[in-house]
Amino acid sequence: MEAHETWVYDDSELIQKLVDVVALCPDCHKVKHMGLSIMKGWEDRARKHLARVNGWSLPEALRYEEDCFIEWQRRSLFHWTLDISWLEDNGYHVPKILDRIDWNKFHGSSGSNT
Repeated sequence: MEAHETWVYDDSELIQKLVDVVALCPDCHKVKHMGLSIMKGWEDRARKHLARVNGWSLPEALRYEEDCFIEWQRRSLFHWTLDISWLEDNGYHVPKILDRIDWNKFHGSSGSNT
């Protein structure tokens, strides 16, 4: 199992908010981070897994993937405020230095990823 962060996006206020961390199998995690899977050469396995778990054909999975990348590209045009208050709300210590980091420098123009 692998830990995966769950985010909610407020597209009008440009806030990316962490709302949960969930356990995923490694193949599901590869699907959630398809951009990384493509960079690592894992995309065929990830796409087949996406199709299998959703009962889709491979073309249906590819259409879904394309839609996700379109949304990621649209959101990447903006600078987002990163809200990670969920961590402290759930007992994790967040060093104050994280308040001063410009997360956009690490993720292009947004903190989102696909």
